[in-house]
Amino acid sequence: MRDIEVICPRRQAEFLKFRNGSERALAPLGHEVHAETEVVKVLGKRIEFKVSAHDETEEIGRGTHRRMVIDLASFNERLARKSRE
Repeated sequence: MRDIEVICPRRQAEFLKFRNGSERALAPLGHEVHAETEVVKVLGKRIEFKVSAHDETEEIGRGTHRRMVIDLASFNERLARKSRE
């Protein structure tokens, strides 16, 4: 996910917002699995990716993946406030 490093500074973080995909095949135990991602859209804090995964012989899955960039300090403050309530 090196693509995110360019978009997301260290004081920020990203989290999974949405995933949509299909499994096309199973990867046998012991097979290496490789995933490829491509950033297809950046809209404000939202980053959308095209994702595919292959084992040693074939494509095993593909889909889309969305992440949201958040301000980590602000997120942690809101979480701390909520846990005190």
